[in-house]
Amino acid sequence: MGEAAKRPVVAAALLWSVLTCAAAFGQSDGDADDDAGGSIEVDEEVVVRGRSRGMLRAQIQLAEEAVYARFNEINSNDEFDIHCRRVTPIGSNISRRVCEPNFWRNVQARAGEETVRALQGSSAVPTEVFLAEGLLKYRLLDEEMRRLTAEDEELRRSLVRLVRLMEADSGGELPPAFFATVSVQEKAGETELPYDAAIRTSVRIGRDPWTYALALQTFTIAHVYGEIRRVEVQCEGRRKQRLRYEPDVEWTLPEAWAPCDLTVRATAGTTFALYEFE
Repeated sequence: MGEAAKRPVVAAALLWSVLTCAAAFGQSDGDADDDAGGSIEVDEEVVVRGRSRGMLRAQIQLAEEAVYARFNEINSNDEFDIHCRRVTPIGSNISRRVCEPNFWRNVQARAGEETVRALQGSSAVPTEVFLAEGLLKYRLLDEEMRRLTAEDEELRRSLVRLVRLMEADSGGELPPAFFATVSVQEKAGETELPYDAAIRTSVRIGRDPWTYALALQTFTIAHVYGEIRRVEVQCEGRRKQRLRYEPDVEWTLPEAWAPCDLTVRATAGTTFALYEFE
């Protein structure tokens, strides 16, 4: 899988872990309440009103580093340690900051090695195997972050401070990581997708259901980590219909029903891949 297809999954998993944990405790934290006048008191040292956007973004980065530093210090597995670095994507001259756990960098390296082997004509392990392993470890990282947030006051306060700064940066709205994050990959030339699919959409569910306009009428949901509670479709001129979800079941909707929207309801943090077939 290419770099562009992997990055959104990485960023979403990290931010979702951080922000969801912070939101869970932020309302009960005495130093994180809003002022009636609209200033956002992050702690005794930071007041957002009157700060420049650049300064606010710098504070967010420092707050994020503080969260990761504390988490790295107290977590139970060095694979979960999160480090930030600047990278320049292929084909671009603009670098960007990327924060990743150690295991995800290992996943990328192993997948890259197997891709080279495949290009050389040697037997190779499908890259989806490493992606699935990485997504499973992200779920374990989520659980570790939640557990330590409940147990460690320093980490909890750092998380609350970060989420308040990010709310301020977005005008008081919850950051996008609270909603579903999606990465789409289409079959291109000789590049094959698993199951001979035409389109693969990798999804990480936020706090709300995910709705998607189907491009094709045959589809399946696979590589589920988490809990899918309900799958529904609503096609033009028809009532919303619930589909009986079972792992790896394939559905085909009548062509006459198109266009159709698919809605997936799942526990927050659930990841899966939607495959569509021609």
